Amino acid sequence: VYKRQTSTSGTASTIKDEKLTNPALLLPVEQFITQTLAGLDNFPAYYKHMGPRNLAGAGPIDLSELPRLSSQELLKVIASDTWVVDLRDKDIWAKGHLAGTINFGISGSFATYLGWLFPYEKEIVLISDQEQQISLAQRELVRIGIDRPKASFVGDVKTVGETMPTSLVQFQDVPAVLSDPKILVLDVRRNSEREASHIAGSSHIPLHELSDRMAELPKEKTVWVHCAGAYRASIAASLIQNAGFNTVLINEPYEKVFSVPELPLVTGS
Repeated sequence: VYKRQTSTSGTASTIKDEKLTNPALLLPVEQFITQTLAGLDNFPAYYKHMGPRNLAGAGPIDLSELPRLSSQELLKVIASDTWVVDLRDKDIWAKGHLAGTINFGISGSFATYLGWLFPYEKEIVLISDQEQQISLAQRELVRIGIDRPKASFVGDVKTVGETMPTSLVQFQDVPAVLSDPKILVLDVRRNSEREASHIAGSSHIPLHELSDRMAELPKEKTVWVHCAGAYRASIAASLIQNAGFNTVLINEPYEKVFSVPELPLVTGS
């Protein structure tokens, strides 16, 4: 018996069962490759870093406490080229955060999306009001090859300096603004998600392309941003705010659009 993790077959199997059911063992090589690749969209950018690391083998892991920054030190780091990541939940983050920081809530798909966007040549600092979130983030980052963040800050960000809020709305608020020339509704889901269904009249830039395509957003408009569950949208909102835009977070799962009759939807295209 060997162990595996799948979404449909549990965590254990036998060689006999796999020979009867596993497409990798049943299909000709070229057919298996074609079918597997056909189901893929974009993949996290950190994958390119993991291959060489996996071949090289795991090195020593240091999960000891990171150096703690003072308020003044944190402000200097934010003004530098370092990535300063706010680990708090998006609802808490929206009430007040430091300009120049990026929200990757530790309670969501933290490592996946941070690894997707983070430039590995840069340094990273973690901030939170809970020490345990820093420790959890360290462990998650090690798994994607970010072995040792530069430092951390633990405390109330309001004690560091002036904070800025992000307005939260729901999809029921969207129909009234779709025709507003001063508002842009931005979808940051992947292309495959957009093709399955989207709000007619909304714009689309996948999250992983946002930093490179920020110039496409009109400066004079307030950007209302959404994704599938609001996690990626909070990341996008922080990036867009840091670029100087007024931003609103649609803080609701995308499935809620189907319960708003006034929302014009495009499906299957």
